[in-house]
Amino acid sequence: MKRLGLLLSLVLTMTLLSACIRATSSTIVKTMCPPLVSYSKTFQKKAATELDTLPKDSALRFLVNDYIKLRDACRRVSSDLSSPTLRLKD
Repeated sequence: MKRLGLLLSLVLTMTLLSACIRATSSTIVKTMCPPLVSYSKTFQKKAATELDTLPKDSALRFLVNDYIKLRDACRRVSSDLSSPTLRLKD
């Protein structure tokens, strides 16, 4: 009789645990970028002129190129934020 009670409690426990496993949950993923500084056309032209005077292998030219890529990525993220939020299942 004890074995039957143990078996029934084991079956009940496994049934309850399997129900928990099937439960779904979701995680909301939001990507944020800091706001970008706006530069006037005049300032951008001045910066481009100064950049053109640098040697082709200049470290500063390399850094500015990375900054351009970073700003482009932030713009893409900002435009993606207007679309529905991405939900991932756990």
